[in-house]
Amino acid sequence: MMAYYPYPHSLDPLPTHIRTGLNVIAAFAFLSLIGTSGAIIFIIYRLSNKTKYQPLPLRLNQPLVLILNLLIADFQQALSFSFSLYWVHRNAILAPTTACNAQGWLVQVGDVSSGLFSLGIAIQTFYVLVLRRTLPYRWFCGIIVGLWTFAIAVSLVSPIAHRGEALYVSTGAWCWISEKYPDERLFVHYLWIFICEFGTLTLYAVIFFVLQRNFTLNSVAGVQARTIQRIARLMLVYPIAYTCLTLPLAAYRMSALSGKKLDVRFLLFAGVCMTSCGWIDVILYLVTRRTIVYQYSIDTSYSGTGGIGGIQMNPNLPYGNSTTVGCVGAACSSMNRNQLRETTSVASSQEGIVKLEQVVQVTVERATPSEQAAAEAAKMQLRGNPTYW
Repeated sequence: MMAYYPYPHSLDPLPTHIRTGLNVIAAFAFLSLIGTSGAIIFIIYRLSNKTKYQPLPLRLNQPLVLILNLLIADFQQALSFSFSLYWVHRNAILAPTTACNAQGWLVQVGDVSSGLFSLGIAIQTFYVLVLRRTLPYRWFCGIIVGLWTFAIAVSLVSPIAHRGEALYVSTGAWCWISEKYPDERLFVHYLWIFICEFGTLTLYAVIFFVLQRNFTLNSVAGVQARTIQRIARLMLVYPIAYTCLTLPLAAYRMSALSGKKLDVRFLLFAGVCMTSCGWIDVILYLVTRRTIVYQYSIDTSYSGTGGIGGIQMNPNLPYGNSTTVGCVGAACSSMNRNQLRETTSVASSQEGIVKLEQVVQVTVERATPSEQAAAEAAKMQLRGNPTYW
């Protein structure tokens, strides 16, 4: 029979209130597992169908790719807390065991990766809305790989440095890094969680300050600031949700580091919050997904039934865009070639969720035969696929 660590590194049997709390944590964990796995499969399926559901490949949609990776991190986090059902079945939290080691490592990598991708969403939103730029695709892919590499490397530091030692033990209601290693808790976990929380809140404070200032100075130039603020608020919900759901557990652990012991019921509540990150992010994705796809169509290009045009962010204009519209067939008869004029363009999503008013400069050019053929192909595609998403 395997010899387990004594109390408090193992908990046998489970007190009634901890057993009840673990049942609640397990229920929310499986809810997050089902929600995140379904959302991940759905997004990957849509990303893999380049032209079936949208005229442009969604893999270039940086906010959507970031949300996909955030959901993958949430899945890992929910998987770690699903071990609660195993502990309820055993009526004990036992270390050293394979289950305890697996839960401890998944908690570590899930928490850190969730924080990094929440911060990534904040940085990407800042980059687009304030700097009015988009990262090159190769750089963006490199950053995604780098974030995962960093999260996994940080999570491997402690197991490698303390191989064979009592690293992952019962910490009250689940397995994690033992209190004997406060430096590991701080430098491989808490430090990065606090950086992500503080960074996201700081970035969004800057975003709203800059947008409000631009709106005050020039409320009619280019894209209306209130529309951009709406997009920013929608993207803001992801890091705000992450911060609110992770603060209770961070407060409990930091209190423990300072020598103050909070009631274990607070720890159970914090566990419910942590394991709820997955299903809450899924709900947020369902609410914001059409706006995300619409923003993508504005940032890259737009195809309409009247021809082919491109809308691209122009850093020389105060939230303005430069648009080229090609006319086809009889439509060119009433337009002069290379005619320049200023007009108001109103673009809206298919669902009427977001409306974007902009003052653009329109260049009218006669379409070549190849462009006419492309326009007809775009018309047929849009008739068969009335929405991007």
